[in-house]
Amino acid sequence: MKAHARLLLPEVFGDADEGMELWLAPGDTELRVAQNEIPLTRWSGLPDGDSMPRAAECGFDPEIRNPSEEPFAAKRDVDGQPVGARFKAQFEPPERISEFVDLPPPAA
Repeated sequence: MKAHARLLLPEVFGDADEGMELWLAPGDTELRVAQNEIPLTRWSGLPDGDSMPRAAECGFDPEIRNPSEEPFAAKRDVDGQPVGARFKAQFEPPERISEFVDLPPPAA
């Protein structure tokens, strides 16, 4: 997970490793986290007998942005509580965004 973070956001994580903390949210709550609705929980390791989840279960969808854009980060305090007030994110589902709707036909 740390290697993925360094590859995805090198300007944020760079050479970080041991100083990097992992924080968790319940599955399928990305929007609630982004809107400062729920706290995160610090990951303290696997319980005895458990194994790491597969990569597909870890929520690693890439963030696509221009190099000049600042990456999004869910800001939390040392206890995992949101820093800042709740808000409603302004977003559109992919079927309403022209870059996804008006895709060029695939090359033959």
